[in-house]
Amino acid sequence: MFVITTRIPSTLKGAREEITEVLNILEGILTEEDYFNTRLILNELVINGVRHGNKFEENKYVDLSLYFHKNCIEIEVKDQGMGIDFLPACYDSSVQKILLNDCGRGLHIVDHLTRDLKIQDNEVYCIYDF
Repeated sequence: MFVITTRIPSTLKGAREEITEVLNILEGILTEEDYFNTRLILNELVINGVRHGNKFEENKYVDLSLYFHKNCIEIEVKDQGMGIDFLPACYDSSVQKILLNDCGRGLHIVDHLTRDLKIQDNEVYCIYDF
């Protein structure tokens, strides 16, 4: 097992730069599909933390930790915001409303790509199997 941890400033530029650095470490380790899915998961979770959690407040950070095991990655993202209540059943993709509103879609995507998605207050935990 190896671990990657980073503290990300609450700007889109800072988030993109840190995610790119993490992904550079993973290049060549994961298959193309797993790399794409991991990139999507990290983008959704970290940018949600920057945008919705920390509300782009530059004095706040998003903490990202990835724990690599033989067949999976545990991902933890924690912002400094107030937290959310996420109920996957509320984001049924068959309902047209979700297609018109960008809030919640990212978490819905992450929920479908991972197992054990848990959100408690301002912390998200999930496992991506590969």
